[in-house]
Amino acid sequence: MSKALRATIALAVVGAIVYFAIGGIEGLDELRAVIAARVLAVPLWVPLAVVALLVGGVAARRAGGRGNGQTDPVRMYPSVMRAQVFARAGGQCEYTGWAWQRCRAKAEHADHILPWSKGGATSLQNGAASCAHHNTSKGAKLLTGRQTRALERRRRRYFPPGTPVKAGQRYGEPGIAAPAARAAAAAVEPVVRPMAAPTAATAPAASATAPSWERDTPIW
Repeated sequence: MSKALRATIALAVVGAIVYFAIGGIEGLDELRAVIAARVLAVPLWVPLAVVALLVGGVAARRAGGRGNGQTDPVRMYPSVMRAQVFARAGGQCEYTGWAWQRCRAKAEHADHILPWSKGGATSLQNGAASCAHHNTSKGAKLLTGRQTRALERRRRRYFPPGTPVKAGQRYGEPGIAAPAARAAAAAVEPVVRPMAAPTAATAPAASATAPSWERDTPIW
C-alpha cells in the first residue's frame, strides 16, 4: 500500500470520527447537517476519480518495479565503477537523511537506485553512493518520484561539472557497457610484484681498500 493511499484512508477515518463526534455536542447539530448536505452534494464522479487515480498510481508503480524480464548479468559493482560512484559523490552518502537533507554518513556501498532484482542496470547512471544504513533499509524498494527528483536536484550541487545527474537506469536501455567489459573491470586489481634480487651489474661494488680502524672509529 502506497503512502498516498494510507494517508487518504487515515484522513477519511479521522473525518468520520470528527463527523460523528460533533453530533453529540450541543449546538453543533446544524453544523453537522450542513456538512452532511455538502458531502452529499458532491458529484459521484469526484470520489470515483480520486479512487481511480490512487489505484492507477499504485498499479503504475508496481508495473515499473516488475521490469522488462531482463536481469543484468553483472550483479555487483566492479571496484573501478564503485570508485567512480564514490568519487563523484565526494565519498558521502547520497540518500536523504534528517530534515530532508542529504545524509552526512560516509559512503560504504555502491547501491542500485533501481533495484537489480527489478531490472536495474549495474551502471553509473543507476548507481548511488550509500551508507550502510541506507543500503540496508532501502533494500529492493523503489524510490518514489519525489525522492528521485530530490536526488537529482542535490546532485547538481556536488557532482563535477558536466556529469549527468539522472538517477536510475533499467538494464537493456542504451548506454550500458557490455557485461564482459564490466566484468573485466572487476578483475583489474593492482598487482604487487616481488622485488628482484640485485644482479652483478646493479650490486654495489665492494670496497677495494681494507677497513681502517682509525678512519672508521667515530670521534666522540
